[in-house]
Amino acid sequence: MNTVVNLDELQSYFTGEIRENELLKFHTGFRIGGPAKVLLIPRGIEDLRLAITWVGKRCIPYQVIGNGTSVLSHPAGYDGWVIKLANVLNHIQIKGTRVYAGAGATMTALLRHTIAHSLTGLENWWGIPTTIGGWVVKMGRCKDPELDHLIQEVYVMEPDGLITRWIEPSQLFNDETQDFKRIIVEVVFNLNHGEREEIINKIQNRQDEWRFVTQNHFPMAGPVFFSTERDLTEVFVKHEVSGLRRGQAAFLGIGSGYVANLGEAAYNDVLALLKDIREKIVIPDFNLREGLFLLKSREVMGC
Repeated sequence: MNTVVNLDELQSYFTGEIRENELLKFHTGFRIGGPAKVLLIPRGIEDLRLAITWVGKRCIPYQVIGNGTSVLSHPAGYDGWVIKLANVLNHIQIKGTRVYAGAGATMTALLRHTIAHSLTGLENWWGIPTTIGGWVVKMGRCKDPELDHLIQEVYVMEPDGLITRWIEPSQLFNDETQDFKRIIVEVVFNLNHGEREEIINKIQNRQDEWRFVTQNHFPMAGPVFFSTERDLTEVFVKHEVSGLRRGQAAFLGIGSGYVANLGEAAYNDVLALLKDIREKIVIPDFNLREGLFLLKSREVMGC
């Protein structure tokens, strides 16, 4: 990308952080990746609106990430701009059984609030290291029917900065051929009251099942696969893929799969490992798709 831009001009309006040539390995679960040309960390929704409209008008390639738990960045970096939303738009407010959550809040933070208010419905996602916005995107791409059941409405920022309201969030993901440039900014859940003790027991059972993942001290990312099946653990066990390695990349076969970086895992190690797993899991009428978001070294943006 050869576009020359004046960052001083942006800085006069943008109140968040602007970092040039920021290494993306510091912003992804894998701890892999070269520099982004510019990394923007908005301070709030108006900063976000300014960022996407500013780069859009200048035909600058950009991608939006949350906390980077499913992002694999190319070692040559990303010759565009990255807008990071983790720790931004992270409000959580509860009114009765309705939960208003910013897309930058984590699922763990959300569940701590719902447990405190004895609200049930989200326990199956305890331990997943993702933001709420990232969770909605993953659920939408794997066509999980729970998406429309659990969510009352979703507020989305369009590429032109306008906010739209969606009462059927699954409709956001109907066209799989299009790059998802809409940005989820708030999710409104409609949950149910439950017995707090039962909710806590579900969480504890979930913690026991996921202890190996949650207590893993290596850099880790995932889920790395999409499927109509929410929990693929039994599939991974049956096909003996848990523990497979390529270089310093190791597969953890729980949930929808995670990959740990045992040292200096490379970009191609991770891709080769996932290819090995897909080749070993051959089931009729079973669609196992990669759930990673790849930040490639170059991207062409038409204007």
